[in-house]
Amino acid sequence: AQRAEVSVGTVSNVLNGRGNVSEARRERVQAAMRELGFFPNGVAQSLRRQQSRVIGLCTPLTASAYFAALLDYFEEVAAKEGYAVMQVLSRGDPALELTRVEALLGRNIDGLILIPTYDSTATLDLLALRGTPTVIVDRVTSDKRFDYVAIDDRKAMREATEYVIGIGHRRLLYLIRDSRLPTTKLRIKGYREAAEGSKCAIFATVVQRDPDEGAFAQQ
Repeated sequence: AQRAEVSVGTVSNVLNGRGNVSEARRERVQAAMRELGFFPNGVAQSLRRQQSRVIGLCTPLTASAYFAALLDYFEEVAAKEGYAVMQVLSRGDPALELTRVEALLGRNIDGLILIPTYDSTATLDLLALRGTPTVIVDRVTSDKRFDYVAIDDRKAMREATEYVIGIGHRRLLYLIRDSRLPTTKLRIKGYREAAEGSKCAIFATVVQRDPDEGAFAQQ
């Protein structure tokens, strides 16, 4: 305020995006901020407003092109609405997932997007207890306390397998990462339904990579 030669109230209005500041004064405040290297303290602002304008995102990993595309889209939508996205990784570990979500809650996030592990019971119980707005993406569980956004994995895999059989293939192999995941269980069901429902003799095998060791084992 001293550097810009305006009142503290004017600086507050500029920082909070209020419209009752002339363009000349706004430019003076912004110039002073640049000269001083000043950035608003988001933590202090969130405590005062009881709103952080930050959405938490917990995913298993980012190496997957699918998860990377989701993150890119979430960031795009959040930016348009004036929100930031804070991402953490669970690496598919339920205990780590709980720890990382606790860290997000400690940052006073306004909501959470969660791609759960194979057992997110503790995390979901915490979110329900806190009342944090949460949307679960990609993996549908039996927990009815939350909203879900996902595709019909069972139907999708059944139709994909039926197509492969329909173009003449008879020996099928399905490689999976982790059979404990809800999505994978549904895809296996769809895969086997298509194979068993075919009028042809189909050899259909499921092979899993051990999620801990990295080796593959036949199911």
